[in-house]
Amino acid sequence: MTKEPSAPTSENPSVFVAVATGPPKAYAIAYMFAALQNLNYPNKEIHFAITRYKGGYKDEAGFSERMRKLIEAIPLGCDVHIHNCYLPESEMVPYGPILRNLRLLRGEFLDGGCDYFLLLGGDNPPPREAINHLMKLDADVACGLLYQRPHRGIFGTAYPLLYEYSWTLDELPKDLPQHLRDEFAKAFKASMFYLPIYLNPEWSKLGVIDRFTSGSGCTLIRRRVLEDVGFYLPSSGYHSEDVNFFANAHYLGYSTRCDLGFHVPHHDESGEAY
Repeated sequence: MTKEPSAPTSENPSVFVAVATGPPKAYAIAYMFAALQNLNYPNKEIHFAITRYKGGYKDEAGFSERMRKLIEAIPLGCDVHIHNCYLPESEMVPYGPILRNLRLLRGEFLDGGCDYFLLLGGDNPPPREAINHLMKLDADVACGLLYQRPHRGIFGTAYPLLYEYSWTLDELPKDLPQHLRDEFAKAFKASMFYLPIYLNPEWSKLGVIDRFTSGSGCTLIRRRVLEDVGFYLPSSGYHSEDVNFFANAHYLGYSTRCDLGFHVPHHDESGEAY
């Protein structure tokens, strides 16, 4: 069941800009600062969470020093905070670093008083009007269109990190017994099954969609969602933490919208952006 929309707390709601980064994203940090300097929104604060781990990333100390110098040299027009996210070696597994980083940022957000959480990937510098544009979508979870980089994909070319659900719980027969409905709910949360949106040859003409799951490189999230939904992997291990986040928000009845005409860049170590 879709939840009732919540009214904004003020004319200019406060935004917690959350940047998940660390030494592996060093190639994009200058782009990120340039984008944040130009991010057009008055009532915001910026929080960098820097992932560290016991074994030490390559040039970990150099990355932190570079961050310090950039913050001193570049006026970002708001309060800026750095949080160090320490990771034990036991968590240096697929999705381990980003999960610990996102959980730290979510905790800092919930401990504060901001209305919205703008989640940015370390290599996803936001477009200048990102906050204003995503707020106009008037959704609990709003995002732009993100492309996967060619060398990380399966086709050797960039493709949209956007997927449509092959089924959802609201498509179940109304007279289905509750115990079977509960089993379908477990299945949806663990492995909801999704189809790449590019299977639809007309996908780029769809405009704004609301039945999807996605990468979360530039996603605006209302406070009430993060009070309910955390960052974790499904029990099946079937999909990543961002896909899982969108699916859980949808499952709990929060509105989700993606504007296919709003492109969010995805930077690469090569210097290219997709």
